[in-house]
Amino acid sequence: MTTRQKVKAFGAFVAGISLLAAILLYAGICRAYPSGTRSFEELAKAPVLATCIVQETSRDPTPASSGNRVISAHATLLILRTFPELIVGARASERIQLDYEALPEGDLGMNGPDVPNLSPGVTLVLPLKMNPKPSSGAWQLIADEGGALVIPAIPRKPPFSYSPRNGGEFLLNEIASVLISGTRAEIFGEVSYVAGQKTIASELMHLQEPKLGADEDRLTG
Repeated sequence: MTTRQKVKAFGAFVAGISLLAAILLYAGICRAYPSGTRSFEELAKAPVLATCIVQETSRDPTPASSGNRVISAHATLLILRTFPELIVGARASERIQLDYEALPEGDLGMNGPDVPNLSPGVTLVLPLKMNPKPSSGAWQLIADEGGALVIPAIPRKPPFSYSPRNGGEFLLNEIASVLISGTRAEIFGEVSYVAGQKTIASELMHLQEPKLGADEDRLTG
């Protein structure tokens, strides 16, 4: 694949990303409730960043109070990788329990609040608080609600030869990995996150450009 072809493929890819971003931005504007977006920088500072596969989820009974729209939820997660890498109780291939807030079953969330939607089978990067009792206590997210609190990911290890030096590099590698190696559906999911994080665009392009020739058909087909 020549340099000119690579540039053309990259241009087509970026154009597709821009269109999807515009669609998702419009959808966000049309939401019926105000929703603050968690910044990339905030997530990058989380004590633990964990890329996990959601294996099981459950919700407590709907609260009796009509004023409380969220309920307590629980998830079993399979750890794929973390930053920092060696976390007691959350190493690769281990399973952890997560307690978080969710909407009741059947609530589409049109009236908020913006809480994470964890479904069995999906892969996500989760920003976690440090767990003082990892052998017995459940883990928790750094916040209960907010847009972009979790980041879509894929099980495949990011295709970079170096280890991330900080949380920001870990997240960028996970995001770029989806855009480089993900299916069209996975890329669409990742764009829903990237569209709201303008500060990382140039860094993502830098990570993706050397990998463009690896799968031309996926980008241009």
